[in-house]
Amino acid sequence: MSDQTSLNAIKAAGVKVGFISKLSATDYTSYASDSRYILGGISWATLDSDLPTVISMICPPYCESFDFYYELPNSMAVIADTNSNVGYYLISESKGPSAYNIHCCGALSSLEFKAATSGSFVLQVWRAEYLIYQTTITATGGYQTHVFSPKVAIAMSDIIGWYSAGVNPIGMATSCVGDLCPQDIKIVTDMGSLSVGDFYDWSSASTMPDTAFAIKFTIVNGTVPTFSGGSSPISISESLTVGSSVTVVSLTDDFGDQFMFSDLINPYFEINQTTGLISLMTSLPVTGVETPYFLTMSVMDSCFNTASIAINITTFVQPLAINNLPTEVEIGDDVSFETLLIVINATDPAADSISCILSSILPNTTNFRLDDYLNGTAGMFLNAGAALDFKTVEEYKIYITCTGTSSTESFLTVRILDKSVTTPYTVPAWAAGAIVVSVGSVGVVLAMVCFLIVVILATTDEAEVMPPMEEDENDKTPLDDVAQMCKIIDRWEAEQEGVGEI
Repeated sequence: MSDQTSLNAIKAAGVKVGFISKLSATDYTSYASDSRYILGGISWATLDSDLPTVISMICPPYCESFDFYYELPNSMAVIADTNSNVGYYLISESKGPSAYNIHCCGALSSLEFKAATSGSFVLQVWRAEYLIYQTTITATGGYQTHVFSPKVAIAMSDIIGWYSAGVNPIGMATSCVGDLCPQDIKIVTDMGSLSVGDFYDWSSASTMPDTAFAIKFTIVNGTVPTFSGGSSPISISESLTVGSSVTVVSLTDDFGDQFMFSDLINPYFEINQTTGLISLMTSLPVTGVETPYFLTMSVMDSCFNTASIAINITTFVQPLAINNLPTEVEIGDDVSFETLLIVINATDPAADSISCILSSILPNTTNFRLDDYLNGTAGMFLNAGAALDFKTVEEYKIYITCTGTSSTESFLTVRILDKSVTTPYTVPAWAAGAIVVSVGSVGVVLAMVCFLIVVILATTDEAEVMPPMEEDENDKTPLDDVAQMCKIIDRWEAEQEGVGEI
């Protein structure tokens, strides 16, 4: 760097410029990229004790926008990998600097690579030896870029790796040289697929000295967490059941980020740090008036970014209620013995006791009474010896008043059924059918009789008929005609015996 113009060009290209000097830090303010990258007034004799400060300056805890690579993938000369069902683990170097050493905290935003062959691989993020994230990427051959949306949370010292069930498509360079040439990349064959959360013992895996891959990943500053939900006032009953849900708060941040929640510092409410659900932990005091509860909560993500939220919860008083009125019951007017009609149920969470009385009956009568049990229940009875008559009164309205912290009234309708009404007899269907059959049978018999008479008259010879007798028509009576007919029939039966029977 020959002059400040060159220095400005370097800074414009995105290179962070810093200074370590025995002079004052203010002497370098106009030259450094940021005042954080100036360490002034240092003594070379005490440099060892200042080393942590120097490292944090050169490798800040927040990535801002940091690229990790051995050589730019698009210009790197590579050969094809022949391994399949293989896993790679870009571990930090045990000695010296490392091209893939994640020294800062942020979020994985993009991955650039050069594929020597087409295929697919599963990019993985490891925290120590636990898999915390993975996604499948398809490689078509040549240089390409994969953008992560949403970005993936990365903590300092996380490890990037990948697994390929088939032949690994990412190109590689063997016999690399230079300070950044990886020496400790781990490789394991027959690895098999894994799930997020799985543990894998990379300590026994083989290393690949002097080998680099055509891969570059960029880590940027992580997203600051943001709360949503729970900001609007929340109203709950002061008699809410323990364990009931109150509200849900959620956080927006990078994918896979981990959070540390502060305590709500409230004896009645608790939060599920996984789901953000706030629920009632213990019973609320019953005060009979609206009571406010203020909850404050803060959270810190894996990059120490923080967010906070205030939650305003107000209880409301559950009013006295007669839960099973109004309603109606029915009873016959022939009932005169004591009968329980209904057990009334009233609730008032703020009251120590509840009493109920019979306020009035329309029309007025002494047929009914209310027995109060003083615990929010009361029995409505028909009195023994009651005189009910449908023709006189068809229904009664009985008004009941219950009192706790307040009073409320409702009513019971008692409908009277007329039990003196007789139902007209209806001929059953089977009986009507039997009558039809019987009438039909009589008709058949009469038809047969008439048929036989016709046969008799049709088969009688004229010669056999008695000659007419001269009789005085005035002397004949109806009985004479009948007798004459009977004689004719008797004679015919004697002569035609065997022809048929009547």
